[in-house]
Amino acid sequence: MRIPILAAVAAGALSLAACQSIDSKIASASDQLATQCGLLKGAVAIAAATTDGKLQSHVVQAQAVLITVCANPPRDTAGALVVVADAINAVKAAK
Repeated sequence: MRIPILAAVAAGALSLAACQSIDSKIASASDQLATQCGLLKGAVAIAAATTDGKLQSHVVQAQAVLITVCANPPRDTAGALVVVADAINAVKAAK
């Protein structure tokens, strides 16, 4: 009985450590994105203004995702999942 409990505790500790590692990577990527958001939004705005047809639709959807992510950059795994859901909704709204 003790071995399964110890195994479960060890698995939980490993999962928590992995989650913290992922969270720090998400926070780091978020910081890098935050420094580039203005430039990226400008580039996508120019692309949106200079394209047409089917490509225009894709650029507008990309712009919606970028605006969503830049407005609320994720800091951890939970935040990243929320931003992904928000970005999916933004793409649906942009269609």
